[in-house]
Amino acid sequence: MDPLLRWLDLVRRELGAEDARIELGGRDPSEARLIHMRVEGDMRVVVVFTEPPDDRADRLDRLRALADSFSGLLARARPMGGALGRSRAPELDDTLEGLRLRVEAVSALVVDDTSPMIWGWSEASRGDDDVEALVRLAEVWGRASAGRIDLLSLLAGAEPPPHLGQEPLGPIVREVRRLRGDAPERDGAAWRQRVLCGRALGVVQGVVGVNARVAASEEGFGCLARTFAGIYRLVLVFDGSFSELRADGEALRALPRIEHLVLALRPIDPGPKGARVLKLPDRPK
Repeated sequence: MDPLLRWLDLVRRELGAEDARIELGGRDPSEARLIHMRVEGDMRVVVVFTEPPDDRADRLDRLRALADSFSGLLARARPMGGALGRSRAPELDDTLEGLRLRVEAVSALVVDDTSPMIWGWSEASRGDDDVEALVRLAEVWGRASAGRIDLLSLLAGAEPPPHLGQEPLGPIVREVRRLRGDAPERDGAAWRQRVLCGRALGVVQGVVGVNARVAASEEGFGCLARTFAGIYRLVLVFDGSFSELRADGEALRALPRIEHLVLALRPIDPGPKGARVLKLPDRPK
């Protein structure tokens, strides 16, 4: 039997699954019976269960451990030579998704204090979002809330009442139209997640220092952040109250792996938004 097929059979048996496969490209699966993790760029391992598993986070951790143990095998399975997987961002995203599930957060992100880049995000469909875009969205949400405007309904497609076109509310309507034009496929839940992320990033901006920590909690919103490797921040975002003790403990346990994956990333061009190519710090010896 092919070594890769033997590995997939091992995954199926170890996770008590019905099936396991490797996919290339396309959208990440969302069906509750499936768990997945990205490997080697656009490749992903998909594990199929007969029923939605109750312990998704634990099984995702076991899948990640199996993938780490056989990383060389998965690298050899990569198509098109070295075209895929030029950075380890998919591994970072999957690690953040596992952490998000364990602490029951809305999102988990890695950002830095020198650029608008989102280095890692548990959100698979990140689109063109960056730190500046998310913070700006949260600011628009704040202005809309002060004017008693349901911004999320407008972003999800509701038509604004006629009076909203008048000053000083007119700019909010224009911003809503711009945002909807940039991402017409997003529903209210997706917009709400991004608003919460923007609020969290606004809270943690400027937090510096080795192992600096910040936490905030209020009705309908919460966040916890820790700095690492000098300039990076791990940010956990919640949609309400949360256990700081549990979240902090899981974050501290996950940070060594997250730091390793971040420092292994190659410099990335953040795109044509006026940002510059960044040189990441050398790995600690």
